[in-house]
Amino acid sequence: MSELCDLRHRYKLHVILVHPRQCAKELRQVAHRCFPFEALTADLPHRVPEQVRAGVLEERLRPVINLMRSTARITQRVTELV
Repeated sequence: MSELCDLRHRYKLHVILVHPRQCAKELRQVAHRCFPFEALTADLPHRVPEQVRAGVLEERLRPVINLMRSTARITQRVTELV
């Protein structure tokens, strides 16, 4: 919240806050304007991406097998990739 205060007071920026339903009152008080996210998106039509409708997503899902169970092996593999 201190960063938001800096933006408003120190840098003289106009702060517009888009927030979730449960948002701290103090955070809303810092902003010049506040808009609940749900209110901004309430009138938008619900749509499902074309790929999901066509069943493409289901074709791409594969079961995961041969998971590394050893944390030492995982750490070694991550180190190799970095």
